Amino acid sequence: LRDEDSDEITVNFPPNVVPGSKRIEMRIFGDILSNTLQNIDSLLKMPYGCGEQNMINFAPAVFIYDYLEKKNELTEDIEEKATRIIQSGYQREMTYMHKGGGFSAFGENSYSKSSAATLLTAFVVKCFRAADKLSKKFIPDGVIEDQLDFLSSRFNMKTGHFEEQGKVFSSYIKGALDADGDIAITAYTLVPFLEGGIIPKYSALIDRALDNLEAEIPLSSNHHTLSLIAYNLFLAG
Repeated sequence: LRDEDSDEITVNFPPNVVPGSKRIEMRIFGDILSNTLQNIDSLLKMPYGCGEQNMINFAPAVFIYDYLEKKNELTEDIEEKATRIIQSGYQREMTYMHKGGGFSAFGENSYSKSSAATLLTAFVVKCFRAADKLSKKFIPDGVIEDQLDFLSSRFNMKTGHFEEQGKVFSSYIKGALDADGDIAITAYTLVPFLEGGIIPKYSALIDRALDNLEAEIPLSSNHHTLSLIAYNLFLAG
């Protein structure tokens, strides 16, 4: 409990605390990411597993590389480690791509015979677009647009919604999307169309989706969905 007019801070321990175990530690940082960056190596892990697990390790490497590069704090060791992860993760993820576009957790030729997942593909494209903006060339030409074409095929202009025809298993990827159904899926999937700049041929799709999202604001009480909608509107200006 902090008193605004005092330099004293009172800490109340639980009544059942083990005798001799009381301990207080205070850390002060001038940057919101400072604490995370002190343990940066723990966030950089080589990709493994299915198409979802692979992306969960691919993403931190991309965004850490991007952040440190913009801050001019990208060390040689971290750059080398992140580069290996991004290159390996990209190559591994492409093995889970379906012939008609899109990605699924186990790929097209797996025993599950599942359809490509809209949400997973949206997450892949988001991360690929972020990687494509880095100083090194990680993503070959045409890959991102091919996947945006696939996602656009999952968009229903009549309803203004993206449709999920596949399956996403990881809670790390889908978060709280189950709460608001189609509108949450649409807000999530539209993001990679806007990040990194709008490609003109998707303008009609984007305008229709944004109109739909904006109309949903007073109807949704889910903070996760509202945050996604707000982020889309921000990206679109």
